[in-house]
Order: sequence, then structure tokens, then C-alpha cells
Amino acid sequence: MRMDNDNKPDLRLELLRQVTLAVQRKDVSGGLRLVESARTMMTDRNDAAAGRFRRLEAQLWYLSGDYQKSLGLSRLAASLLAPFGETVDLALAYYVAGLSLANLSNCQEAETAFRDAESLFRRCDDSAGRIDAANQLARVHFMRAEYRNALKYLLDAVKLADQSGERRKLAYIWGNIGRIHTFLGNFRKAKESLTTNIELSDELGDDVEKAKALLSLGYVEMLADEYDAAGEHFDQAYPLLLATDQKRLLVMYQTYRGELQTRRGDLNAARHLLNQAIDGARVLAPDSSLMVAPLRHLAALELACGRLTMAAQLAHQALALAERIDERIEEAAIQRLLAQIIVADKGDEKKAAVLLAKALETFEEVDARFERAETLVLLGTLISSTPRRRLATLFRAADLYQRLEIASKYEKTQVLINQSESLAGSPTTPPAAPSADRAAVTIVTGNRQMKRVMQGITQAAQSDLPVLLIGE
Repeated sequence: MRMDNDNKPDLRLELLRQVTLAVQRKDVSGGLRLVESARTMMTDRNDAAAGRFRRLEAQLWYLSGDYQKSLGLSRLAASLLAPFGETVDLALAYYVAGLSLANLSNCQEAETAFRDAESLFRRCDDSAGRIDAANQLARVHFMRAEYRNALKYLLDAVKLADQSGERRKLAYIWGNIGRIHTFLGNFRKAKESLTTNIELSDELGDDVEKAKALLSLGYVEMLADEYDAAGEHFDQAYPLLLATDQKRLLVMYQTYRGELQTRRGDLNAARHLLNQAIDGARVLAPDSSLMVAPLRHLAALELACGRLTMAAQLAHQALALAERIDERIEEAAIQRLLAQIIVADKGDEKKAAVLLAKALETFEEVDARFERAETLVLLGTLISSTPRRRLATLFRAADLYQRLEIASKYEKTQVLINQSESLAGSPTTPPAAPSADRAAVTIVTGNRQMKRVMQGITQAAQSDLPVLLIGE
């Protein structure tokens, strides 16, 4: 049936309404079919409706995982909407562009897009938009390993969401707060925040957010050596990911599950999962952190299998990508892995110590205390170091684990400490005084046992190991 010109504007508005509903339902395939059928009618003029249509199309492609296509469409939408002034539609176009840029690991441009969006949302008095923009600005800082700044934005977002009664947004903000606490090593707070996220998502019937929270909770538990609990939460997330067609989250699931299976010693299953993750990342975002993580874990798996040449190749591939996209935490984690590969392959502990020191410096700069402790444990097990130096380093790790309330890691480190103590024995000579060209070093710690032991250990300034000041 032919539609006359008087009815065409109404039809365009109805099409926009239907596409908006598809975006809200995250119905990607249905939404894209609508877009395709309506494209000619919606883009035959450069008006605000055309701009909104392009922005909605960009959101659908973003949900599908095609970030490059989404980015191009969101920028087109912004150019169409800009002549119509400061509107929520224009803010949303910037916001969607920021989402795609962030997933492509372009943090600088993503931050600019989110700041532009937040400014417009504020001027349009759109609280929900401000919450989303603050959350995404936190994400950008998170990607840069600027965790304290990220936490600040999230706490601002919690306040806004609480004031405006945005429970759905509260759910995912608590999830992101949990992820920040994970990287800061505050596992107890991370679990509490993620549990709140899961409960709110359950209450709201938001399966996508619940799946994300389950993955994050399982990840925390895996780091804390709680493998059964981690596996259960990964298993709970998996069917939700399939049902909601979350391709990016599925890659993360495969990466986490692959790491868990490696830790458990099921290396064949781990290899299959990690290769799946790499294949998925190659399609979705090959030059992003989505690719770096499974490459690193596959390298760790090959190390566990004794395939050292392959492990080194994968680790260097991951390191090159991490450096290119400025993923500092991943870069440091890969340096730590390369140190292990070098020791296993060539026994070159001196070169390994240099890599571990670099990793340690990064973890200290970003306040990633759990990763610092993990790296200190490796430094403390290098046999080329003296028993006393190993003991000093292991005590630093134990002190961190104790502060972070990670009992399993603390107990394992205590076993290593006991072994080193038996080798170190009692000092037969007093510690040498620092020479004129060396500054005296004070080890600050809240661990009383460590304080006693440190009194009998050679001054840390005489060691080739980096000195950490412990005591937050």
C-alpha cells in the first residue's frame, strides 16, 4: 500500500519507536532487520530523525560486537544531530562512540567522547545519562590502571543513581566497583559488591548484567584459589551468555574458564577454551585487551606443558599488543610470565629478576597489591639470590596477603618463608653499614613477625631486588 506524504512523518516516528524498543530489549537481529527495511525512508533527509536513526543503528552494531561499524555510524549520527543544538540525542551519539572506542582500546578518544556526552547530559538535566557517562569514564580510567580515579567516578555514579532511584544502574555500578576492588586486591569488598550486583540484577531480571557479575565473582574466587566456587559461578554465567548472545562476554568466559582449567591441571580443556577465546577476539576486537588476555594465558599453558619456545612466542605476541594499546597491567603480567619462561628455558635468573622488577614497579605504581604480592613470591623463589634476600622478599609478599585477607595465599607463602628461614639460619655477622654512596632503607610493615626477622637481614639497599615500602 502506498503511503502519502502526510502520513510519512508518523511512519518515521513509529519506525524509530520500534528500533528503540529493539535496542532496549537488546534484540540485535530483529533490530537490524528493522533498520534494513527502514533505511531508505529514514535516511532520505538530513534531519534529527535521521540522526537518531543512525545512533540507534550504531547501538545495534555495538551490541552485535562490530565496534568499527558502530563507531562510524555514531560519528555520522553526531554530525547529523549537531546542527540541532545541545540535545540528549547528540549526547547519546557521543556516548555510543565512546563505547566503541573503549572496546577498541582507544582510551584517549573514548575519554573525550564520554566527557562530551556527560557535559551534554548535565546541561540537558538527564540524570540517567550522567550516571552512564560517569560509569564509562570510570571504565576508561580502569583500562589505564588508574583504579583510584575509576573508583571516584563510580562512587559519584552511585550517589546519582541512588538519588534518582535508578536501581538498574545501581546494579551495574556495584558490579564495576567490585571489579575495581578486585584489581586493588580487596577481594572481600569485591565479593560483597559483586554479590549486591547479582542480587539487584536477579531482582530486575537483567540476565546480561547478572552474567557479567557472575563472571567477575568467579574471577575473584579463582585468584583467591577458591576453584570450586569459581567454576560454579562460571557455569551459572555460561547459559545466560548464550541466551543473550553476548559475544564479548563469551570470549571473557572462555578466557577465565581456560585460566581456571590451567590452574586445575586440565590442560587439554584449557587449550580448547583459550583457542576459542582467541578466535572470538580476532573477530570482535583483535587489537584490544580482549585478545591480550587469552594469548597470555595460552602462553602460560604452554609453559606448564613444557613447550617453552611456543610459550615465549605467544608471550611476546601478547606483550607487543599490550604495549601498543597501553595495557599496563597486562604488560606487567606478561613480563612476569616471560621471567618464568626464561628461568625454565635458560635458567637465566638475572634476566628474569630484571623483568620481575619491571613488573613489580608497574604493579606498585597502580596500587595492584595482589599482583605485587604474586610477583614478590616469584622474586622470593629465585635460587640465585641469597636465602636472606629471598626471605626478605617473601615476607613482603606475606605481609601484603595478610593485609588483603587472602588466607590461602598467605599460608602458602608462609611455607616458603619457613623453608627460606631454615636455609638462612641466624646471622653470623651484623648487617654491613650502608656505604657513603648508598642511602639507608627502611622497610615499613605492619607484620610484627616480619619486623623481628628484618632486624637480622642484610640491609635491603645492598640487595639487587627492588625495595617496596609496605604499609598502606
